[in-house]
Amino acid sequence: MKSVEISSKGRALAKARFCDMFLSETRGYMFRRPSGSFLFKLPWESKILAGVHLFFVFFPLQAIWLSDQLIVVDIKTADPWSLCWPKSGAKYLIETSAQNPLPVQIGQKLELISI
Repeated sequence: MKSVEISSKGRALAKARFCDMFLSETRGYMFRRPSGSFLFKLPWESKILAGVHLFFVFFPLQAIWLSDQLIVVDIKTADPWSLCWPKSGAKYLIETSAQNPLPVQIGQKLELISI
């Protein structure tokens, strides 16, 4: 699994595991402890495909949805065993523990740098 740095205006916000393989895409935080962040790239910008389920995730998550231009389109805190979707279509999804949320806001432009 590749890693990327998530930044904004040259300031590093987090390192994330880039989930681009089927198993890593489907597993995410299921059966894991809260550590680090995951970045998911969706096949196309969509509201339906960008939905998140927290089945077998035992802690709250912060879900951050990005457009194909890497602009934050929605942010939600999701509880274990719940479902949530963004308000509008998204191409990318960042999942991180709600205990260590990323300091981002809707409309903010992010950058992804391979590391």
